[in-house]
Amino acid sequence: MKKTGRLELIWYLIIKRRKGLIFYILRLFSFFYYIVQILINFLYSKKIFKSKRNKNCFVISVGNITVGGTGKTPLVEYLSKYMTELGKKTAIASRGYGSKYENDKRIRIVTNGKELLMKQIEAGDEPYMLALKLKKVPIILNKNRFKAINSAVSMFDTEVIILDDAFQRRDIHKDLEILVFDGTTNINNFSMFPSGILRLPAQSITRADICIINKVKNSQSAQKIFEYIRKYDNSIPIFFSDYNFSSFHQLNNDMPINLDTIKNKEITIFAGIGNISKFDDMIKSELAPASINLIKFPDHYQYTPSDIKRILMFCNISDYVITTHKDAVKLKNKAEFPNNFLYSIISLKFEKEHMFKNTVKYYLKLSALI
Repeated sequence: MKKTGRLELIWYLIIKRRKGLIFYILRLFSFFYYIVQILINFLYSKKIFKSKRNKNCFVISVGNITVGGTGKTPLVEYLSKYMTELGKKTAIASRGYGSKYENDKRIRIVTNGKELLMKQIEAGDEPYMLALKLKKVPIILNKNRFKAINSAVSMFDTEVIILDDAFQRRDIHKDLEILVFDGTTNINNFSMFPSGILRLPAQSITRADICIINKVKNSQSAQKIFEYIRKYDNSIPIFFSDYNFSSFHQLNNDMPINLDTIKNKEITIFAGIGNISKFDDMIKSELAPASINLIKFPDHYQYTPSDIKRILMFCNISDYVITTHKDAVKLKNKAEFPNNFLYSIISLKFEKEHMFKNTVKYYLKLSALI
């Protein structure tokens, strides 16, 4: 395991135990971080700090208040497809976290809605993956999200902008604020970073228009998270969602593989994602492997030649090696991959999809977009 992965594991073990000298030092830092966040929220609530607004488009923000993966990117994909179904000219604006030019002040276009214009290392994991899956939606990168919004409107005549990971951005006016929670998360860790996993105070929940609890299948925590949200807002719409595997593909040629072909086999899975345990659970549930071997990498990990060589070894000792689409885009063309090296495509499913869509549509009506 690389250094960043070890540090992440050590940090998580410390906050999980919730005792010891290091934990109490982290608690001290958490207190000061909490005060800073409360002060920022106060300044915005009193209009001392003001949000910028582009009145020519409808802005949807998808975000979270916790560190780690909650499922924002699949929701961005889902919303983009829904907006396209409604006939709205849609674009996605992202910071491009982890990309080679993350801090570049220029507007960068991953796709113009017609053709792919950047490589994975230039775009970052999620924007590149979205560009491959959303053929008609421009994707724009810039650390300055408001600059990205203005560019999308001027360049593509965009009506709806979807901001990826922007709940914490108080400097931008959002017409619809969607907050996503990981339904597998232990709420005992819901305290301020770095002694917990909250990147924003829990009171921030009241700023959201919709809350989504994701990854709820077989979850022991989803109901507790529901009750946790209700402590801070007793009327906000809350929806439950989860993932399904929609397909599996060979990495070397993107050919789909029949699901029954890979059931009850000896499988190795690996990924560099925020919550690999959910991926592991899905594989076990849907493929019922005879045996399973799991290899974890840090989120947004860039695979080295030695990593790839080691992973390829498992192709010789397992029936199949399976990774996520997010990881697959980073591995493409970096080696000769055998036919038993696969990647999965997932889709987001809502328990009350019709109600969720109607709620989103309601906010569009408020802005006279429908």
